[in-house]
Amino acid sequence: MANSDKCELCGDQATSHAENLLVHFRCAWCGNYSVDYGWITSGKSASLPPKHLARLRGVVRRDTDEHGRCNAPIGFDSWQEVASRHDEPADSMTQMERLLVLLADRSPYFGAECKIDSLPAMSVRLYLPPHDIAPIRTIISQLSREDFLDGDETRCRLTTKGWEVARSTRRTMRTGNQAFVGMWFNAVMDAVFDNGISPALRNCGYAPYRVDREGHNNKIDDQIMANIRKSRIFVGDLTGLRPNVFYEAGFALGLGIPVLLTCNEGTVGASAGSTSWFKQVADSAFDVRQYVITGWDTPADLNTKLDLRIRALGLNIDQPTTASL
Repeated sequence: MANSDKCELCGDQATSHAENLLVHFRCAWCGNYSVDYGWITSGKSASLPPKHLARLRGVVRRDTDEHGRCNAPIGFDSWQEVASRHDEPADSMTQMERLLVLLADRSPYFGAECKIDSLPAMSVRLYLPPHDIAPIRTIISQLSREDFLDGDETRCRLTTKGWEVARSTRRTMRTGNQAFVGMWFNAVMDAVFDNGISPALRNCGYAPYRVDREGHNNKIDDQIMANIRKSRIFVGDLTGLRPNVFYEAGFALGLGIPVLLTCNEGTVGASAGSTSWFKQVADSAFDVRQYVITGWDTPADLNTKLDLRIRALGLNIDQPTTASL
């Protein structure tokens, strides 16, 4: 039975119900999500800096819009990973462009009127404070003055100029299903990709991208950077300790792309008597040790574990749903 409660992320009225050690929330502003019971009793939300709370709200809202809810529970051990999946606009100009995309997505055809039902919910999508709707009103007013919108905060329609900006902005947003895979390009790793990484990603709704298997005439470094930018997630297998994989993972993290790291717990492809790859990573890569690294034994083992990891973080897109504004 649902109870009337306060949202853990914004403090507004929400409904909730407890199940095992989780409390499931439905908030009109933030969306649908679950929180570890210990998180609630400790009052952890109140101690988070506003920027981290805004990122949690933004991720939950986006997941709710795309999948009906955020499937990754928020808790002491997981909240940072959930927040790291943010796509927070870099500046005010990016916020205005993002709003045009959101309004275009809610317009059934050119010239159609788009009703913004909830300014607080739209604020959450732009990583703005939902209780203070002055910033979102300012953005809408500015877009109207500059002829990107025709109307006001209650009812508006995109102008031709607004549609053009929305279209060009959408091309740079990570809304597709590509998953970039960084790994050791060695023959012994082909089965790892074909029978481990690739089927796990496809089962979760992604199209795996491995640069050495794509035909192109561009400089390979440019091809790598361009495809990381447009990918929705990054999977980096650290087996072989290839420097390029560490670099690519750091590049993806800097862009706010969810990064999942894996590594062989044995010595696949190494000379006899070698230390396991997993131990070598733990001993040598200090900056990586703070992240979860999924160890695997066989390609089949990796397939199972990577699939579970993607779903545990709520990153699977195999069953998208459309939520109302």
